[in-house]
Amino acid sequence: MVEVESHIREDIARYSFLGLTPEEIAVRVPLHSEMKVTASSKMKNAIRSIADYQGIQVQSIRLPVEEEARLITNLDATSRFLESLTGGASYGPRMWAWRGISAPAVADYLEDLDIDGPPHAVFDARGIARYLRENHSSDEIFVAQPGSDVLNLGQGPGRVPSNDPAWDFGVRYVARSQGFMHLNGERVGTNNLKVISDRGDVRLSEQLHPSGVCLLIYLIAPGSKPRNDKRFPLPDHETPIVGVSIRFPATEFEKRVKAYAHTRGVRGRV
Repeated sequence: MVEVESHIREDIARYSFLGLTPEEIAVRVPLHSEMKVTASSKMKNAIRSIADYQGIQVQSIRLPVEEEARLITNLDATSRFLESLTGGASYGPRMWAWRGISAPAVADYLEDLDIDGPPHAVFDARGIARYLRENHSSDEIFVAQPGSDVLNLGQGPGRVPSNDPAWDFGVRYVARSQGFMHLNGERVGTNNLKVISDRGDVRLSEQLHPSGVCLLIYLIAPGSKPRNDKRFPLPDHETPIVGVSIRFPATEFEKRVKAYAHTRGVRGRV
């Protein structure tokens, strides 16, 4: 408990030095496996971020689906990264993959992505990149680009986007949808795609690289449609939406603090 309090005080002291308040930036509260920070009902507005990634899979489910400039940045970064890799091969009907990719190269790629992170979203591209460099710097990463032909997607747009990257090894897509909320009497998307990776892809990557880090890079078809009215379609623009999923191997060592809760200050009502 003393260690947890020390971490919180360090964050507050740093924000004070920068002239910031908890209303402007979230304070990180370490989550303990046996102690609750506060009542569960009060945790519903907190955003969790991960301190230790061992043995888990994380996905970028909150994406800038309506911000085409950011989507182009991510697509360009993905093209540079994948086209720099050599020795790829096909693994089944829906996956092209590369073995033996260096952790620093994967970390550089993740840092090039423009994806929302804490306190707005759980997926922390820069934090994951840092974790890779600190804990898996000499590891060989399995990198895959799974999916299907965009024209074969049942919930897809039925066409190839104009900004299709046309990679030499082929381009694979998945169809996804987003959540929605009511605003001024209309439904608007939340940019929350709920899931990026396909379970079959995750299982195959685990079989092919069971004791190492696996990175799955997805292209989500713009204009993808939901299965029912509980979800919302993606904007029908011309740029594929990059989403990533990364799995870290489990180890015997387990740290007590697995995640942080980011809590932003709330003004009291007078």
